[in-house]
Amino acid sequence: MFAKLSPKAEAALEKVFAVESDDIFELMEAAGFDDLKFAFVDGDWRNCDFRDKDIRGLCFNGANLEGANFHGATADNETSWQGVKLSDDTLDGIVWE
Repeated sequence: MFAKLSPKAEAALEKVFAVESDDIFELMEAAGFDDLKFAFVDGDWRNCDFRDKDIRGLCFNGANLEGANFHGATADNETSWQGVKLSDDTLDGIVWE
């Protein structure tokens, strides 16, 4: 079976593939996510690098974050973690404001 992407989806993918970075925030921006608040909900973010990122107010509800690295990331009481799947040390090193 062959699927054809819409021109908008195809253009978004081309932008993502053109990014020469493995920075998740740069990739999400290239994909057209202007507001990252809900971009991580229910996602599979295993082993992703969130080190030193500003994650204040972001919603990770339902996401798989096993092995993700949040060392030095800044979170606050608006950062939402309901129903996330974590490794024992996933949230180690977060700076809470």
